[in-house]
Amino acid sequence: MGELIDVAGIVGTPFYVMDRLAGRVFDDAALPGIPPAHRRALYLSMAEALAGLHAVDPVAIGLGDCGRPGNYFERQIARWSRQ
Repeated sequence: MGELIDVAGIVGTPFYVMDRLAGRVFDDAALPGIPPAHRRALYLSMAEALAGLHAVDPVAIGLGDCGRPGNYFERQIARWSRQ
């Protein structure tokens, strides 16, 4: 896996370097050509991964100061409405 590298003296902020993983890239969410059972498994896996991400408490893992807390969607819709 990647690692957090403190490069503040080089680029001014820490950043994350990820590993390249073998896999497939789907550019059509309908997944044409994929058998229905496999398509279902892909969709369920994606939903499980998103649920896992949403189960993480940002404050508990040290990301409490990353972004503004509160209702993201409300802020976005308000901004788009003003624009």
